[in-house]
Amino acid sequence: MEQTQFDRSTPDFVRNRAQEAVDRSATFLPIKQLRTDCFKNVKRLRLLNKAITRWGNSSFSERKMLLDELEARLSTINGSSDSDVVQLREILRESVGALSPPRAQQTSSAEMEMSARSMESLQMSAQLQQRARLMVIKVISLWRELWLEEVQIEAVLKRARQLIGDFEASDGDVGQACAGKQWSRLKEVLRPECPEGSPPVLGSTAHALGSNPTQRRGKRPRHASRCASSEGGSYTPSDYVQGLTHVQKLEEGVRLHCSQCGHVIMAHWYLVVGDAVRALRPQCGHRTCKKSSYLSVTNARVIHDKSDILDICEHGRRRSECVACGGRDTCKHKQVARWCTQCKRAKTANKQGRGSVGARGSEFGRQG
Repeated sequence: MEQTQFDRSTPDFVRNRAQEAVDRSATFLPIKQLRTDCFKNVKRLRLLNKAITRWGNSSFSERKMLLDELEARLSTINGSSDSDVVQLREILRESVGALSPPRAQQTSSAEMEMSARSMESLQMSAQLQQRARLMVIKVISLWRELWLEEVQIEAVLKRARQLIGDFEASDGDVGQACAGKQWSRLKEVLRPECPEGSPPVLGSTAHALGSNPTQRRGKRPRHASRCASSEGGSYTPSDYVQGLTHVQKLEEGVRLHCSQCGHVIMAHWYLVVGDAVRALRPQCGHRTCKKSSYLSVTNARVIHDKSDILDICEHGRRRSECVACGGRDTCKHKQVARWCTQCKRAKTANKQGRGSVGARGSEFGRQG
């Protein structure tokens, strides 16, 4: 337990009360953190419920316009900024909110009884559902490729798993439903423990046990490894980060302290590129202090342990931004996507186009 330092002239009762306050704050800290997590979960469930309600109350044209907008937003995301992560989470929430439960295949007699208009309406709705399911698969795959925290999308994943679970409880394997191949693919992506060749879920058994990484052109290697830790006051990056070409462990360590409480850890892992040497620090910060950043006590050069910025290719560039290596952050114009002027113009024009569509829609609403 932390001991508060006092001057010798400080009365005993003042010392005792101050120490009791410190002890109480240390005791209630986990409770405060639990309360914060609970509020976050409630907020995520509320937003998901709004997405489900919004889809249910929309007309066919409004649903089609929503999917068009989500697909356009997804095409511009490369995961290089925090705003991209927020957008990715919103797209996944809206697309899962658009999912209808799996539907059992109809018999030929039931199809004959349906009118032509009903059959056409059913086919149009099925096309929208196919697009929504494909978008869910793409977003979850991209989320795991970026190694983002799955706790942020756990409520959305549970909703998708529930749709599949309810169908299989009454009608058997979801692969026998309409669009069974796509539902089976979605089921594989949603599994907590993914099969070989699929991205592992963080915190799952597959992630904890580890596997051999496989490099694929244009994407980061999919891997499962031990996470970073700061046990015993010594910072250790994940197994994957340790295996990067330019990451080395040196005898001389750098003292890092929490910017909020002053908690100190030692860092012995470095990014060494030529003459440039930087000590690795946890990108998640000090969890007890709401992920406050770790800073160098001696003002040594430090860098976050994010694998994207530590993975340097043979061309001396970040692998994700190297055109020669087919980095995933490059565009079709053979440039880094966030620096490409042509991509920026296209993105601006796309936003202006969506804005004009929304303005026309509101104008029609006023006329009606």
